[in-house]
Amino acid sequence: MATVNFWLDCRRPKADGRYPLKIRISSGKLSTNISTDESFSPEEWKDTEKLLMSFNGRRSLRIKTLYERIQAVRRNISRYDQAELEAVPDSVTLKNMASGKHLRPSVKSTLPAETEEENTPPPVPRRLFLEAMSQYAESAEKEGTRMVYRNTILRMQDYDPGADLLEYEDVDPDWIRGYRDWLAKKHKPASVEQHLRNIKAVYNWLIDNYLVAPEHYPFKRSSGRGHGERGKISIVHQHTPHAALSLEEMRRLVRTECDRYQNWARDLFVLSFCLAGVNPADLIPAEKGQFADGRFRYRRSKTGKPYDVKITEPAERLLKKYRSRKGRYALRWMDDWKDYRGVGHHCNDLLKTIGTSYSKGRPRYGTPLFPRLSLVWARRTFASIAIELKIDPVLVGGLLGHSWGRSASVTEIYVDIHQKNLDEALEKIVNAVFDDADFYV
Repeated sequence: MATVNFWLDCRRPKADGRYPLKIRISSGKLSTNISTDESFSPEEWKDTEKLLMSFNGRRSLRIKTLYERIQAVRRNISRYDQAELEAVPDSVTLKNMASGKHLRPSVKSTLPAETEEENTPPPVPRRLFLEAMSQYAESAEKEGTRMVYRNTILRMQDYDPGADLLEYEDVDPDWIRGYRDWLAKKHKPASVEQHLRNIKAVYNWLIDNYLVAPEHYPFKRSSGRGHGERGKISIVHQHTPHAALSLEEMRRLVRTECDRYQNWARDLFVLSFCLAGVNPADLIPAEKGQFADGRFRYRRSKTGKPYDVKITEPAERLLKKYRSRKGRYALRWMDDWKDYRGVGHHCNDLLKTIGTSYSKGRPRYGTPLFPRLSLVWARRTFASIAIELKIDPVLVGGLLGHSWGRSASVTEIYVDIHQKNLDEALEKIVNAVFDDADFYV
């Protein structure tokens, strides 16, 4: 009987002191490991293992991805009966079976050499779509991007039990149309769009590398017209609902009385707003050296673009309130959490409850102010209030790090937005929220 479990390989630590997490498959005397590209310290793994063992679908994307990955390996192994598993000749074949690369172990490997035909042509390599998507995903620089593609692979496996054996051309318009309709029953439109765009990106990559003929491309070209376009898939861009607070709503948020649980979540939201809408991925794990000389300097994780933001008075108060007294991180949230995503998820849950009251031992009561509020709103709120205050769009784009217009790549060569102008625009936006009221910190 084959067993499939996680294994923290503590034989040799990585450069950051953590150990690689692997999926171990054992069958009789054979065993093999599959890398998960994740690493943990022994203490972190104890907490993570508990979450995996009690998995109920409502966990972080990292936990969900690990859980679904081991479930996929278990599904692949369950295809084989005990006799087939006992006949596996080596650990490489066992690993391929667990990865879904073989539907059945090769019979030839168990036959005597003299019974094989000498002139048997070499097998034609399978052109498996999910294998190509996995290869494309692992080539991405950022772990977040890799996780998005892994999630698409898991969704494709959920939709089609035989997805591991689909070749490139098998993922045709009819298959994608059925997959899209299946996703639409379970996921939000923006999520469906993302999964389809991931498939499209892999197809573009295959065509660029001459692995698929252009006529097999299942998606409509940009124009959507011309010979061969009929019946192909068109990806409709999904406009997300308005996700920003107005100036009056932001003032109301700042002045609303919060309990001690909600207060830190609001503070984190306000701090992000006051620092020109910095994303949680750049703010929460920021290090002490990034805050110096009254400025916050960082390189945005999403784009790699450098930012230099003035620390306004409200931001300075919050930084002092939540400064870390140990370690390299500037904010104390990272003293208690090992991953900024955990802080973000907990903060989002609390932001949605602002306006309700809490009594120990009882559920919250009252009506939330903004039931959809989350940390990502801070950046859009900053931009929305800037436009509401009639700040020059060029300055708003400079603060957010955006290009401003079709000819920006040329025009920006000749136009230098002075840092002083950006600082004045930032102060005007922040002061519009806090100027006429006592700051709650």
